Amino acid sequence: MRGFLFVMNTEQERNYLITIPKRGIRIIPPEETIRKMAAARKGEKVGKWSEEEKVRLNLIINSSIIKKRYPTPQDGKEFMKWVDYERREILYGYAKELSDHIVSKWSEISNKGIAIILYGSTTRGLVKNASHPDPSNLDLSVIGEICDEEKLRLFDQIRPKRCELQKQILKDCRNIDKKFEGECGNAGVHIMNIDKLKKNNYCVTLEYIKAKAVALHDPENIWKDLESEAINYQLTIARKKQVSKR
Repeated sequence: MRGFLFVMNTEQERNYLITIPKRGIRIIPPEETIRKMAAARKGEKVGKWSEEEKVRLNLIINSSIIKKRYPTPQDGKEFMKWVDYERREILYGYAKELSDHIVSKWSEISNKGIAIILYGSTTRGLVKNASHPDPSNLDLSVIGEICDEEKLRLFDQIRPKRCELQKQILKDCRNIDKKFEGECGNAGVHIMNIDKLKKNNYCVTLEYIKAKAVALHDPENIWKDLESEAINYQLTIARKKQVSKR
């Protein structure tokens, strides 16, 4: 997933947006959908979407956060006037910079593998212009076999970098509404043990999928496997329901 997204530039990604009619917004879809859209535009024969991609798209499109933020098509259309793809590219760069820093600091703590995912407005393609009164933040998660002590150490190690990036993010944001002060420009990082993402039928993992999580670092396929397990679990439930209706 991460390989395909990183070779795409901002201008190209705009050509592969998909519309959510009920919400009035246009978002960047997952990798499989982008690949198929690109192939179709070249006149190539495109097969059916995989069952996994259908589940992934359904989770993203029907996210409760999207429904809450854009309750009507008009709300979404008004929001799209603020969307800034060049600003998104800047935030994506900051996210990659923070991800590389986290990997470096984690190597000083442990040799265990980790995954780092980015999710939210940056991956959906819904980053607001820097002049918005409530500008967009960054949301990352670090996932692995991480104990509480290691979690605290990593938080301490990356805190200066997060503060540095917050200043960078906010340097162009000159119209912040006072009620949003203290909440804007955050380079947010969650550090989570894999077990938590598997609990309650992959509840947390599914929330990340809904937020269109993309791996910035996943050499051991930690996130890829978790995402696959969660989606396959959803497919299993759906198939059981179909059987029970017969």
